[in-house]
Amino acid sequence: MAMYHGAMPERPRQSDGRVHGVIVALRDASEGRFLLIRRALGVASGGKIAFPGGAVEPGEPLQDAAVREAAEELGWSVRVRGPVWQRVFDDRPLTLWGFVGVWVDGDLRPDPAEVAETMWLTRAEIAGFEEANEALIGTGDFADAAARAWRNEATTDRPVRREGERASTLDRRRAKAVADG
Repeated sequence: MAMYHGAMPERPRQSDGRVHGVIVALRDASEGRFLLIRRALGVASGGKIAFPGGAVEPGEPLQDAAVREAAEELGWSVRVRGPVWQRVFDDRPLTLWGFVGVWVDGDLRPDPAEVAETMWLTRAEIAGFEEANEALIGTGDFADAAARAWRNEATTDRPVRREGERASTLDRRRAKAVADG
């Protein structure tokens, strides 16, 4: 699913009347590369470079959808954290949430019905695909948010700052996470 160009195919709508989607950033920490896919030609935005992801089923928790989509598209079992990013489209009834994930189990076995190619890309390489209009809108923004989340995770497994969130609000969420943990 990820981000669309042109008419959006029929997807399940949530109670707010919008399609909810999830994308997952997975990385090779040793090389600082993200795992992206080239979408198969028979799916929405076919041929575009994107993070793995897809539509959320009605009533499905976002994190569960992110784990399911990674398994369906890549054959991997992953653990996700987040969301660390959100995009609400003004020109279509679509809201996306981005998660960071880590590989847990399985071999990389892309589903050819959904994935034409997998690739490990640096942020600069993602920017090159965006400039050539080969990447979906927002791919680089999400890569930046995922990188920030991983930097924060390197020092602690606490909540990360949301876009536009004040530090005091973040501190309250972190305190709650520690109390709940």
